[in-house]
Amino acid sequence: MTLKTIIEQFPPLSVDELVTEINNFPQYNIAMKKEFLAKLIKHHPLLYVDWGEGSSYYRARYMGNDASPIDHVSKILCPPKEIRSYGRIDSDENEILYTASSKNTALNELKN
Repeated sequence: MTLKTIIEQFPPLSVDELVTEINNFPQYNIAMKKEFLAKLIKHHPLLYVDWGEGSSYYRARYMGNDASPIDHVSKILCPPKEIRSYGRIDSDENEILYTASSKNTALNELKN
């Protein structure tokens, strides 16, 4: 019995289809977004992790020595534009909140 490779078992979506769907995603209604995400998970199952209710996520950001206390969660979601550097998937138009599943991962991200 020959085992299928991950690509054979879950043929990926084409790059053209992914780019089209991602570019159109902001204009999709909720039903269309759910449909695309379901298709993405079906074809790329390793991208989907169900952390479940009560899961913890970690966020780290260097604040500097003279940073004032944080008085509202909105101040720690995405860095201010004047200090923001773009990462793997964010841009000037799309702010992305990067989180980690462990404290060590979040802290290691500060080094990059």
